[in-house]
Amino acid sequence: MSYEVLGGIIDVLISHINSLERSEKRIKDAESPSAIASVMLYKSWKASLLKITAKAKETYEEAKRGNKLAASIDSCALADMVNNVLISSNPEDPVFMELRPVLTYLKDIALASCSPDLQPTIQP
Repeated sequence: MSYEVLGGIIDVLISHINSLERSEKRIKDAESPSAIASVMLYKSWKASLLKITAKAKETYEEAKRGNKLAASIDSCALADMVNNVLISSNPEDPVFMELRPVLTYLKDIALASCSPDLQPTIQP
């Protein structure tokens, strides 16, 4: 995996988190049931994206340090985390519809990096 691509995806995720925060603040004081439901939806998505972003940053940092094994393990965990969000999301959720392409791309990149191209450390 090109870890520079992962860095770009992290930036996109952070942008979405910031957008969710702005939307949440904008409607937070409204007392209608739909506004309350929207705030709850935004908070839920923000929590999920923060976890995914933290794991993506961890993966990126491990790769940047040259630790291929740790980056590979983190990539597997990241792929599982993103896949769980994709599976459990409502396909008609407007936030999900906006994030689905980014999350799908992130999952595919993480899966591709899941098994490292490592040289054996113990020679027979």
